[in-house]
Amino acid sequence: MRIKAFNIPLIRRNPPRTSQPTIKSYSKSYRSDIDGLRALSILMVILFHAFPSFVNGGFIGVDLFFVISGYLIYGIILRDLQKENFSFYNFYFHRVRRIFPTLAIVLLLSSALGLIFLYPQEYKELALQIISGASFVINFKLFGEAGYFDNASENKPLLHLWSLSIEEQFYILCPLLLWFCYKKRYNLLIALTLVATLSFLGNIFIIHKNQAAAFYLSPCRFWEIGIGAILAELQISKRLASPTKKLSNVYSSSGLLIITLSFIFINKYQAFPGYLALFPCLAAILLIHAGKDSWINHKILSNRILVYIGLISYPLYLWHWPIISFLNIIKGHAPRSEAVIAAIAVTFLLSALTYHFVEKPIRKKFNRKIHLIILVTIL
Repeated sequence: MRIKAFNIPLIRRNPPRTSQPTIKSYSKSYRSDIDGLRALSILMVILFHAFPSFVNGGFIGVDLFFVISGYLIYGIILRDLQKENFSFYNFYFHRVRRIFPTLAIVLLLSSALGLIFLYPQEYKELALQIISGASFVINFKLFGEAGYFDNASENKPLLHLWSLSIEEQFYILCPLLLWFCYKKRYNLLIALTLVATLSFLGNIFIIHKNQAAAFYLSPCRFWEIGIGAILAELQISKRLASPTKKLSNVYSSSGLLIITLSFIFINKYQAFPGYLALFPCLAAILLIHAGKDSWINHKILSNRILVYIGLISYPLYLWHWPIISFLNIIKGHAPRSEAVIAAIAVTFLLSALTYHFVEKPIRKKFNRKIHLIILVTIL
């Protein structure tokens, strides 16, 4: 397809598939530092939700999550496409096996707690949250209600599922777009950049008109996931060379500094995401591209404690907000610090139990079609 006036290709076709880099050209080795970055993200989110009066910008942890997801998921899909081994069924089965079990347990317990502690009208609202959360459209439900930073949000035990819904919507669209572009041999980098740019511009355009829409709607958030996918594409296609040891240390230290400054200076009273979300996203890109051998990634992010927190980050994210929210509901006011700390301890305990006795066994043993039907039915 060409713009005839300038004779410039709008979408450049890639070289024949035989000349593309094979899977062996890109390392599939486990990145413990990315799990450490996940840990950093979830800890910031938990601190923000637990102590909103003292922790300003902890919510940027979600933006870090988006970048990480885009980077990892895009890499998984593209590697399978390069090996001629991609299957929509296998991809979605892995997503279901990873996401559904813990989500179902959290929804079930939230329903039980709601039955005990909520008034009928509140329980009806919780039921709507459960339905929209289980079908991954709760972000669309929430954007028309009170904002994420409003006081009313403390009484919504499943408010945090908005980000999971955005990721799931990305998981639905990304494989389709990537598979289509790859089979047609369109330039993947241009396609990704176009989607990310349109999403970012949409966010900037909407944020001053309707901040809730800019915050919750997936078209306004896909650019953050897209940035991670663009980095993966640049690395896999060898358009972006691995940094030298000295440069990787500059990248990682700069990324950690940007995260720290964002954590301190970004707050809920500013127009977010908007331009401000560029900072945590850039920080995530710098830390990921720095590689696992940079000093910060190797010594700090790959620390055993952080790596373990990263491994249980998904159940941590799902458990922490219902527990804190129900604590607020039961108390009828902001709970004392001791109660909040106890709630966080319970969150970590439940997350560890969920990871070891639900997530890991299901990943190892659930590998047949009947297991997929079981997991979907349970949710």
